[in-house]
Amino acid sequence: MNFLTPSLELFTKGTSIQEDQVTNERIVLANIIYLIVAVVTAIGYVLDYEVLLQPLSSIVFDQVSSLILMVIAIGCFFLITKKFFYLSKVVFTISWLLLSFYLNPFIQGTAPDYFFHYDGAILFISVLIQILFSTRKEPITYSFFMIFTFLTIIFHQDYLLAFSKETSITEQISGNRYIRLIPVYYWFLFNFVVAYVIRVYERSHEKVKKQNKAYVELNENLENQVLERTRNLKKKQEDLEITAAQLKESQSRYKDFIHNSYEGVARLEMKKPMDVRLDKNDQVAFLLSNQFIAECNDSFAKMYGYEDAREIIGKKLGMLWDKNPESKELLLQFIDNGYRFDNFQSQEQTRLGEKKWFLNLGKSNIINNYLYMLWITKVDISQQIKSREEREKLLKDLKEYAYITSHEIRKPLANLMGIANLISEKDWDGDRPSMVKHLKVSANELDDLVRKMVDTLSRTSYFEERERNSE
Repeated sequence: MNFLTPSLELFTKGTSIQEDQVTNERIVLANIIYLIVAVVTAIGYVLDYEVLLQPLSSIVFDQVSSLILMVIAIGCFFLITKKFFYLSKVVFTISWLLLSFYLNPFIQGTAPDYFFHYDGAILFISVLIQILFSTRKEPITYSFFMIFTFLTIIFHQDYLLAFSKETSITEQISGNRYIRLIPVYYWFLFNFVVAYVIRVYERSHEKVKKQNKAYVELNENLENQVLERTRNLKKKQEDLEITAAQLKESQSRYKDFIHNSYEGVARLEMKKPMDVRLDKNDQVAFLLSNQFIAECNDSFAKMYGYEDAREIIGKKLGMLWDKNPESKELLLQFIDNGYRFDNFQSQEQTRLGEKKWFLNLGKSNIINNYLYMLWITKVDISQQIKSREEREKLLKDLKEYAYITSHEIRKPLANLMGIANLISEKDWDGDRPSMVKHLKVSANELDDLVRKMVDTLSRTSYFEERERNSE
């Protein structure tokens, strides 16, 4: 029982979790009463042991009635331990009434001291009945014993006088009406007070029981909700674990892709976000002084002459572009283009002094008119620019060659053709006309060949120019 300490387990014999708390408390009180009656009676006999040493013929009934009641109290305690609580209450109550009120005067007569404690004993047993018996569970037994004690308190004086041999006491009691009324008054007073207290306690307990029941139901509902939510959370956790594993794998692939990429990839952040409503020049200065490399791959670092990404992470953008005269112009284009790099070309200088050309692509993260970071991808197009310059130089040389071919070579050819025409206008004997004819044919063929070469060079120049414009 939660309302008793472990040292009082003897009084909790017979209690059960199947019973309500009020019934269990009545069982505890019954055990206390039975044990106290047995102990007090035993102490009385120890103190008055001379009574037990008298001859049997000189022992009166009330000297052994207490001993019988002690044995019955112990037996009732044993009945409670065997779960016979109702039977023990009935046996103890009847035994108390018979041994303490009716058998003593009937068997041995009324002793003088009976007139002084008889009514008090009846008051005690009536209160004891209210404690032991429940008006809800045992209304018939409760009513019977209460009516019986009420009739006893009314007529106890007559019962005692009927067996009294003391005429002086008999005359004194029979002539005083208040001696009859006072016990009845106290019977009503004590029993109404005790009944009210017990009823208030039972009602409060019923209220607490209802509240406990409501709390139990609420707790069960909460437990069910908790279990349901726990299951849902567990399922969500499993889904999150799967998602986290997929995300981790995706991040791993992303990092592998970024770090193994041929292009230079970097994430630029700032110590504090930049207000895009500032003047453009102020924005350029802000970006150069506050924007730094938060993450990049090795390809990006090597583009600026570093061994790997660890050497360049944390460096400001201004440090990378401090030797780049076009950095300001590039950032202005970036701002005018909506804070994006769309295939912007830039010529930059590495920390080793090497000049390189880059193709820049990038996108910014702007929230509420504040720029927070920038993703940028750079492609080294230095070799393409160099190849294009070499190709342009080659085209220039070819054009010069074509010019030389078309003018320098055509000049002697023109002379040759003029002489051939001159010779053909005169009359030649023999094979000369035939030779002149062949000379003219050869000159025409040489002229056609030169024309074809010039056309070829011209077409080559046209296609190279178109390819360069397409880039």
